[in-house]
Amino acid sequence: ALGDADTTIDGNGIETAASTGTTIADNSIQNAGGNGISASDSAVTVANNSIDTVAGHGILLNLVVDAAVADNWVNNTGGDGVNVTATGKVTVESNTIGVNGDAGGTVIDGMGVRVVISGSAPGNSVVVRGNTIGGDVSSTGRIGDDGINVLGTGTISSVEIADNVIEHTNFNSAGDAGIRVANAQSLVVSGNSVSDVGSYGIVVLSSTAITVANNVLDGNEDNGRGTLDGILVGGGGHASVSDNTVGDFAGNGILVGPVLSMSISGNVVD
Repeated sequence: ALGDADTTIDGNGIETAASTGTTIADNSIQNAGGNGISASDSAVTVANNSIDTVAGHGILLNLVVDAAVADNWVNNTGGDGVNVTATGKVTVESNTIGVNGDAGGTVIDGMGVRVVISGSAPGNSVVVRGNTIGGDVSSTGRIGDDGINVLGTGTISSVEIADNVIEHTNFNSAGDAGIRVANAQSLVVSGNSVSDVGSYGIVVLSSTAITVANNVLDGNEDNGRGTLDGILVGGGGHASVSDNTVGDFAGNGILVGPVLSMSISGNVVD
């Protein structure tokens, strides 16, 4: 298991706490017995770091207000690639997570990206954009659980998940998803490529003003993957599901409801 790997640092690679503003950039971290980077500051930027072979999370930002995580390379973690708990604005952009590792192994043992917004502060938001999570079918990239998971413990004012490439996810447990979002007041999931997932492609729960558009999902059912639905939207306000391409799932291509109203148009389900 990744958590049992030989380590040269018993604790976290880099840890910061209780600062009003922190930038952690351009570091190379390997063989840590804890997390690669761990921060609990009010505003944090984590950029252009290389993190490989850590027993915990690659990047852990815990109880911060605002966070920006960009252009990092994260591989071989015992937990999530990126794990953020915040109350304000979070951006996770252009990171490469769990793309290559030991042959046949799970490169990220938890989720690729996990963001939890605590409470319902006005103007809180999440953007997860342009990340590459997991490897292509010829590589050894593996993600244990959800590729991207965004959750509001109260409500999140706005969430955008766009232009991510997510492959080889959900190797640990049934019911995980390439992308999962819950408790967003305004949500856009667009332009993502999700393939070779263990269960669901995209799952949206208990959200309002939902747009799921222009995504390409391939469950790879022929190889025992894609065992549930391609797109599942349930419990919330208006949902628009349009211009998606969905194929090779053992369940429904698109399943919507119950929601207050819905529009489903221009999709290709094959």
